[in-house]
Amino acid sequence: MGNKQGNRRIQWTDEQLDYMRKYFPTEPAGDIADVLGCSNATVGNLARSMGLKKSPDFKASDYTNRYVQRGGVIRKGE
Repeated sequence: MGNKQGNRRIQWTDEQLDYMRKYFPTEPAGDIADVLGCSNATVGNLARSMGLKKSPDFKASDYTNRYVQRGGVIRKGE
């Protein structure tokens, strides 16, 4: 499913778009980016264009709280 295209526009498959719909609300963008073979920013841009948002449970999760407390940087092992 890798899509690293440099500066070229990615042609998303139905399978990838379904994956985004299913997992974006509840999973970290970095994990989704690893599966789709793109950057975190690309995942965020795609989610925005699809009208997807993080779930309230994800926003309230320890993962999100650690991210905010560390100034947007989560270090491995934290």
